[in-house]
Amino acid sequence: MPTTCLQTLLVTPITHLIQPSLSVDESVSVKQACPTYQQSRAQKRDMYVTSKGVLKGCITEINLTRAILNKQETKPVLVIAETKLVAIKQDAELWQLLKILNGDNQQRKLLDDIPVVRENNILVGSISRDHLRTALSAYQIQEV
Repeated sequence: MPTTCLQTLLVTPITHLIQPSLSVDESVSVKQACPTYQQSRAQKRDMYVTSKGVLKGCITEINLTRAILNKQETKPVLVIAETKLVAIKQDAELWQLLKILNGDNQQRKLLDDIPVVRENNILVGSISRDHLRTALSAYQIQEV
């Protein structure tokens, strides 16, 4: 069976889709993390929590709002972070990314942004659904 353009596209490495991610160190306070969080929301991306580059968690709007309402602004950001994350390795292929983003993951939910890690869970960036959609729209699939 001959390989089609779509089959070739699906086995393409995801490296060209990785964007720099916004992250804060786990020891930063909730209050100190707010400006970075605002930046990440403006870009429609998630903010990640790291320790020496290792991915430790993700800050959601719910986590941050709850922390502020409960007067936890001085707590370390890792205390309020989501720590059960779905990430993808930087050497993954496009078909794997699509499956994970579309709910075939540990959490069984659609993801809008996914952290990309290398060995030892070192954060290298992230891929947003919006960026992926834009990148895929540039491809023209031709029937063979």
